[in-house]
Amino acid sequence: MQSREDDIQQINQKMNKVNEIYKDLGNLVGSQQDQIDEIEDAAADADSRAATGLDQLQRANRPWFGGKKQEQQQQEEEAAEKSWSDSIMDSMKEMKSDMDAIGNDVAKKSKASILAAQMMFCGAFGGASPYGASSD
Repeated sequence: MQSREDDIQQINQKMNKVNEIYKDLGNLVGSQQDQIDEIEDAAADADSRAATGLDQLQRANRPWFGGKKQEQQQQEEEAAEKSWSDSIMDSMKEMKSDMDAIGNDVAKKSKASILAAQMMFCGAFGGASPYGASSD
């Protein structure tokens, strides 16, 4: 009778550990929501910057008025185009850097989450593999 009660107690403890694992995984997923929000914000920022770039491109392609000399017009167009191109390139480099950093952070946290869950899962079942094979 005592042996059966001990077995029930162990099962209860293991179930509590499994419950803790699920809670921890839920917290990890919740914490990654912030990173997903950052990605969405970066995408919205990219959209805004692209719209600004399009507006600048449209302004740069407008015909010139006011009787300016052809050479001066060409120089001004080239300067505006270079400024616009540099601005877009800087924005794209900054966005790539931000996206790389966010991606690397998400990948690291996901790997750590998976390893932690596997370790907790194995610990909850006395070192047994969650796939039915021995952990030896």
